[in-house]
Amino acid sequence: MRRLELSPFTDSENIYFQVAWVCNGPLGLEPNKSLYGHLHQPNEAYYRLVSYLNQPQLELTQLSDHDLSQLKPLLAQQGLSANTSAYQSTSLNQLPNRRISVKAHFPNWFKPNDYRLQVRLIKETKLPLGHKSQYIPATREEVANFIPVYQETALGLDILLHKPVGGLEKQRINGVKKDAIINYQLQLKLQLIAQKSNDDAWVFSAPKVEDTSVFSNADYTPNFGNQEQAFWLYKKWA
Repeated sequence: MRRLELSPFTDSENIYFQVAWVCNGPLGLEPNKSLYGHLHQPNEAYYRLVSYLNQPQLELTQLSDHDLSQLKPLLAQQGLSANTSAYQSTSLNQLPNRRISVKAHFPNWFKPNDYRLQVRLIKETKLPLGHKSQYIPATREEVANFIPVYQETALGLDILLHKPVGGLEKQRINGVKKDAIINYQLQLKLQLIAQKSNDDAWVFSAPKVEDTSVFSNADYTPNFGNQEQAFWLYKKWA
C-alpha cells in the first residue's frame, strides 16, 4: 500500500500549527483567547485537527504511452482516441499528456460529488524588449477551450488534461515579425466536503489555524485571485 505524507505543509507550517493547536486548543492551560478562542471549543478544535491530518496530496505527472493505452475506454467516452497524436487532435479535443492526482488521506469519506475543483490553463506571452535578448510579460489569459477529463481512483480523483508545450512563437509587432516566448501554467483550486449529517459538513481545507472564518454559501466559489482563500487549496504548476 502506498504511503501518503501527513500533509503538504512545510516544516515551519507544521510546527506552527502543532504549537498553536496544543497551546490554545481544548488541552491548553492558558490559551490566547483573543487570537485562538475558537480552538478552545472542542468541536472547532477537532475539525481543525482532522483537517490538518486530512490535507489532500496533489501530484502532477506526465502520461506515458502505456498510460494512454490503459485509458483508451475513458478517452473513447470523451471522443478521444489514444492512437491519435496530440498534434492531429482538434483544439477542443487535445489528447491528455498530463495527470493531476488528488489523493485524500481518508478517501472513504468522500464521494465523487464531494470533490469541488476547478482547473485552469493560463497562457503567458512575453515580448522582446528592444534589440537585446530581454523579454517582458505582455499578456496572461485563460485558455477558453481547455477541457480536462476526470477519473475516479481508489485514493481520490485523477484529472487528465493536455498541457501545451511552450516555446518561441512568431508574432507581428509593429509590422515586424519577432519571436515571442509562450509559457503555459496550470492552476487548481480544490475543496473537499465530508457530509457528517443532513445539516452538518466538514470542509477541507479548513482555514489557517488563527482564522475564525465560518463556512458559508459564498465559499462554494473558487477565487483564483486569492491564493489564500479560506476553505480552498490552491496549487499551480509551470
